[in-house]
Order: sequence, then C-alpha cells, then structure tokens
Amino acid sequence: MSTPASRSLALGFLHVRRSSPEAFRGGYLLTTEYGRPIEFHYSSEVTVPRSHQVLFGKQFEPLLSAEVLAKPMTDRQSTAPRLILVDTPALLDLRRLIPAPVVLLTTFDESGDRKLRAQSHPEFEKDLAAFEKIRTLVPPGLDWMEPFLRIDEALAEIKDPSITFHAA
Repeated sequence: MSTPASRSLALGFLHVRRSSPEAFRGGYLLTTEYGRPIEFHYSSEVTVPRSHQVLFGKQFEPLLSAEVLAKPMTDRQSTAPRLILVDTPALLDLRRLIPAPVVLLTTFDESGDRKLRAQSHPEFEKDLAAFEKIRTLVPPGLDWMEPFLRIDEALAEIKDPSITFHAA
C-alpha cells in the first residue's frame, strides 16, 4: 500500500532567513499539493563576516543561498518534488545545481488584489511552464506564499550553534 505522500504532488519551498547582518540559515519544506508537510530540512546558521560579504560582491548571495545553504538540503530530501519554489532571486541559482524546476514567487498588488508573479532562472525559462502546469493540479485556494512564512517562523525557533563561513 502506498503512503499518502507517494500519491500526492510534492512541492518544495526554500527560504533563507537572515537572522542578523552576518548570520543566515536555510529552510526547506516539502509539502503536498494541499500544503501539508511531508519533510522539513534546515541548515546550521552560517555566520559570514561583513568583510567576506564585501569581497564576494554580487556573487555573495547566490553563492551562500544556493550552494552553501540550499543544495545540501535538497541532497537530503527523501521525496523528490515536482517543483521547488523560492522567495528570493539569489535562490534561483540553485537551478544550475539540480534537475528539478526552480521558480521564484513574489506578490504584487493590482487594484487592491494580491497577485502572484513567477520568475525562472534566465537559463531555464521552461521552468515557468512547469509551474503553470502544476498550478492547474493544486487546489484553487492554495496560498503559494504561506509556506515561506511557516519556514521563517520554524527557523526562528531553532537554537543550535552557528558555523562561521571561511572562503577557500
């Protein structure tokens, strides 16, 4: 007999929380199409001195977010998602490292209505079509942004030691 998770459409939600100007922690929530948790992974808090952030320049956030925090969490998953959704542009670089489609979700107001905007990595524009297809498979009332809030709240509760990042 299959488990409920195996019959469900798995969606991944990835979020990086900046707990101070130098401290970062990633969270990765896999859910069913109804938003029910299947798995949750998080990284250790990584402390990066401001001097390192400056030296890495524009590549700092994509490197830290995608390679240091996100990729190891996706490597630990036991359920493969059909799509990974992210809430910061730096996480789009994860797509270069994994086979699953990765889509950035943001919201904007249009005449008082909150609308969803989806964006893919420029090298993987077909990921948007994957997102649009999956949108037709989930319940119409799904709040696509709410899982990011759950991840952020869960990360705020985690109290384990941090790791200091050292450039190679």
